[in-house]
Amino acid sequence: MTEHQSNDEVTLSCSVKTYGRCGLSVKWLLQGRDVDKDHREINTSQSSCSDSVTFNTSLFSNTTRSELFTCEVRDGANVQTFSPQSSGHDQTEQEDKNKGRLRLIIVSVGLAALIITVVTVNMWTRTKGSKAQNKENMEQNDEDEDEDEADYENDREPSASV
Repeated sequence: MTEHQSNDEVTLSCSVKTYGRCGLSVKWLLQGRDVDKDHREINTSQSSCSDSVTFNTSLFSNTTRSELFTCEVRDGANVQTFSPQSSGHDQTEQEDKNKGRLRLIIVSVGLAALIITVVTVNMWTRTKGSKAQNKENMEQNDEDEDEDEADYENDREPSASV
């Protein structure tokens, strides 16, 4: 048994593998009744040793599929029924939850990488700016020292003129 969900449609498939030619009949039942005869809104596709049933998810939104559908396999007078695993609907919900978790992890990692990048660029810019400022201060100090030396060289008393 398999279940495939695409948008609002679900397809349940039931198949039997045999050695050689298949002499079994396989069909889906909805609450113990033949799906083909009683439900026009449900499509079936039956072939040798398999049957698929396709329906809109809104038809059975309040009930699990395992409570509604059974797959009937007949070999002459012998009849066996199989129920879909309840994990079908739950599995789809679990996959949606896993996708949501994965999205959350990706967004969190992306946001962390963005924050780290911004902080790194900010620190690099500040470091570069402070180095430029230090260099400018050192050049300014050199100029001040040169001016001081010039003042000390011309440290004579001014001559008086009358």
